[in-house]
Amino acid sequence: MIQILTFFIFSLLAVSCVTDVLYRTIKNNFVSLIFISSCGLAFCFSNINVLVPLLFLLIGFILTVVGIIGAGDIKLIVALLIGMPQDHISMFFFAMGCLGSPLAILITMLSNFFLKKKDRTIPFGIAITFGYIAAMWGVI
Repeated sequence: MIQILTFFIFSLLAVSCVTDVLYRTIKNNFVSLIFISSCGLAFCFSNINVLVPLLFLLIGFILTVVGIIGAGDIKLIVALLIGMPQDHISMFFFAMGCLGSPLAILITMLSNFFLKKKDRTIPFGIAITFGYIAAMWGVI
């Protein structure tokens, strides 16, 4: 059951990456399905994470209001954190950060030099997805 739920989440994350790159949005219906699947994972692990997602939701709200990160990214991270085992959370944030910095530089360079597009948003759903895969790979 864990493998099925994790594969389903991976699939939804792949589609979310495409919409994030093309339209710079992460659809709420994908986040909702990921949240439900993540809750299923939490029950499979007999470990529902509540404190870390709530804390990140509070911090994410502040970051969204300030304009540092989009609300879709925050919702996606919180949905993923619900079902993530406690000992995998630090790996998730580490991998997401390591992938996010080069991604930000690359997207900014591509937007400025090649696309002549002055859109300053970054499709961070890609970094979130690869961070989740890196953190959960040992679980499946």
